[in-house]
Amino acid sequence: MTEAINDWMAGFEARIADIQRKSADLQQNIAASGATATSPDGGVRVTVGPTGALQDLQLSPSTTRYPPAELAGIIMRIAAQAQREAAHRVAQAFAPVAEGTDAMQMLQNFLPPPPEHVSDAPVDGLPGVDDVDEPPRPSTPPPPPPPAAPPRPPRRPSTQDDDDFEQPW
Repeated sequence: MTEAINDWMAGFEARIADIQRKSADLQQNIAASGATATSPDGGVRVTVGPTGALQDLQLSPSTTRYPPAELAGIIMRIAAQAQREAAHRVAQAFAPVAEGTDAMQMLQNFLPPPPEHVSDAPVDGLPGVDDVDEPPRPSTPPPPPPPAAPPRPPRRPSTQDDDDFEQPW
């Protein structure tokens, strides 16, 4: 009987050691699950942490050629790319600990979807830059504002004498 207890204790201690090793690996892998994504022309570089939080944004001088709305669209797409990569790395880090569990299935259900459609023929060589939701540019300049109303003529001074305090009307 003592031998059975010793065997059980040895197995239990081995499982505990395995769980501790997996836990340490998980912590290390999650800490390293951040991601960096760069635009095709190298002008925008975004780094996010394991949670997808922005850690660094670098813009090269070449990005000044883009209008603000277009540059914002490029930054958002590159950030989303880095966030997707980080999320998938976190899921990979959890796999050895949670594979086959409901928790792993739930985590996989929350992984970001693949990127949406990107322009097939970008004008400037950057995927999707032409798809930025901008208000349509007017083909003709807007009409000038209507002229201001002419100034009103000054009021004529009153002809009544204000010294008539004695008469109520």
